[in-house]
Amino acid sequence: MTTIVYRDGVLASDTRAYSGHATPIGTKRKIHRRRDGAMFGVSTAAPGLSEQVARWYLDDKNMDLLPQLGPEDGFDMLEIDKDGQVFIYHDSIHPTGPLTAPYFTVGSGANYAIGALEMGASAVEAVRVAITNDPWTGGHIETLTRPGECAAADKEETSCDSN
Repeated sequence: MTTIVYRDGVLASDTRAYSGHATPIGTKRKIHRRRDGAMFGVSTAAPGLSEQVARWYLDDKNMDLLPQLGPEDGFDMLEIDKDGQVFIYHDSIHPTGPLTAPYFTVGSGANYAIGALEMGASAVEAVRVAITNDPWTGGHIETLTRPGECAAADKEETSCDSN
């Protein structure tokens, strides 16, 4: 599973790869940027589903790439579109939003991240708190930033990526 957080133009996530049980199997990228500048991250307990959802979204929601969701194939996706509007997908290709709030989080470590965000943490710091407390969140932290907002990223553990 994962923890994905968006605050102040920074989208951050852990990188722990999940094998369908508690054993970590390495790391992988969970947040992505589309050609139009939109950023998104996918969280799911179903191995391989996040890659299917990412392919669908990266290809401009090409219905030919639409993942076939079974009754136990749930996912959450946090999208920041090219204009900075935030949408959340929950077990569906239909988002809710645009949403307005000071921050957003999805994934197994979301509750830990929300607590950190309420105390003023950055997106990176909130993911770090989730890594410390959520057994399904781990690895290193990756970030993507909206253009012009690189200064908000925690540069000690991440790099600013505004491409």
